[in-house]
Amino acid sequence: MTEFQAEFQAEMQARMEEMNGPLPSKADFDLDGDGLYSEIETKAFQAELEAFQASGLEIGAEMTQAGDDMLTRMMRMQFDTAVTKLDGDGDGLLMNEEWEAGYGDLRGERDARMFKYLYDADRSGGVTDGEVARFMDSYDQKSIYADANLDGAVDVSDLQFFISQVSGG
Repeated sequence: MTEFQAEFQAEMQARMEEMNGPLPSKADFDLDGDGLYSEIETKAFQAELEAFQASGLEIGAEMTQAGDDMLTRMMRMQFDTAVTKLDGDGDGLLMNEEWEAGYGDLRGERDARMFKYLYDADRSGGVTDGEVARFMDSYDQKSIYADANLDGAVDVSDLQFFISQVSGG
């Protein structure tokens, strides 16, 4: 997925540079160089400015569509990866038994990713003492940040889940 993300970033960067190009200069439309703008010169400048703005809107819409397409491709890749992991007999079909056997593993992987995302703030690969202290302060205050098991409530099960994730058990 990293190659795909790099490709997407490069495309978006190119579009941003295109969008942030220089505005048309009114001075370029003073054809006789007298510093005054005739009706024709003014209309030409306004038409160029409108075209520039329309181009920016078009590029913005293209960027939005490209972002949507990227998310769709990423979701498809994640789905295909999950199916491949769960397809025990490799026949390309995901039967109920295969789904039931592997669903818990997929959910555990997702929970571990979410846990690291939420609580490994310095992205060190583990939860530091400071990050544990932050969680405990949030837990004491019943802050939604302390909803470690993502069930919508802050209770003792969050503390148990947090401890099990930090201790690796």
